[in-house]
Amino acid sequence: MSMAPLAYPAPDATTAQLDEGKPARSSDTVVRIFLLATIVGLCVLFLLFAFLRIRTFEAVALSMPSRVEQLNRTVPATVFQKWCDEHRGEQPNTTYATFDDVVCVICLESIQAQDSVRALSCKHFYHTQCFDRWFQGWHDSCPLCLTVVLPVGKHGNV
Repeated sequence: MSMAPLAYPAPDATTAQLDEGKPARSSDTVVRIFLLATIVGLCVLFLLFAFLRIRTFEAVALSMPSRVEQLNRTVPATVFQKWCDEHRGEQPNTTYATFDDVVCVICLESIQAQDSVRALSCKHFYHTQCFDRWFQGWHDSCPLCLTVVLPVGKHGNV
């Protein structure tokens, strides 16, 4: 019993295609790596953008107390009755409304004699809480006449 030598099939068209397919597989690998790198890069850019936005938001939030502190120094809160008594003689020929007629145009509620108000340089006044909320929303002017409340600093800071 003799064994016949092993015969390998002769190269034919299908084997040639497999050999030629190797470069195609490596180009698929390159495309996949490129797509993966692109996706990872976009994720990194998104995270970087989100990080910078959060830092900007935190910086704005930290500057809020300084705006309110400057508002308290420039336009201190006062009791409405006291403000009326102090400023009654400033403008002769001016008729003053009764307390029932005075309304805070931010909340549209009456301002009572004992209410805490902020009287702006333009002589408009508002409930302290109402105006503070308005001011913290980055409104820098009077809600009625748009007179600037605080002077703007050199670098746009209040």
